[in-house]
Amino acid sequence: MRNAEIWLNYAESLCGADRLVEACDALDKTRLRANQPSIKEVPDFQLDKAWLMKRIYNERRVELLLENHRFFDVRRWDLISDKNNKRFCLK
Repeated sequence: MRNAEIWLNYAESLCGADRLVEACDALDKTRLRANQPSIKEVPDFQLDKAWLMKRIYNERRVELLLENHRFFDVRRWDLISDKNNKRFCLK
């Protein structure tokens, strides 16, 4: 388990608990290490739970590339089920 994964898990759990400012700080731990700007400096920054979760999803997708986390993340977040995505349903 890498340090980046720990911070991303922590940011996701804080966002789920509606502690958005602390979630931004935890997300910044991985972004600043990779010489990326702070999440608060992103042009479309919003202190909104849905927006922040979308950024956390993307950050996990990019940071944990080729480490076999994506399958489990998609399953955990239920991104491709019948209730969330009707276009993949073959009925």
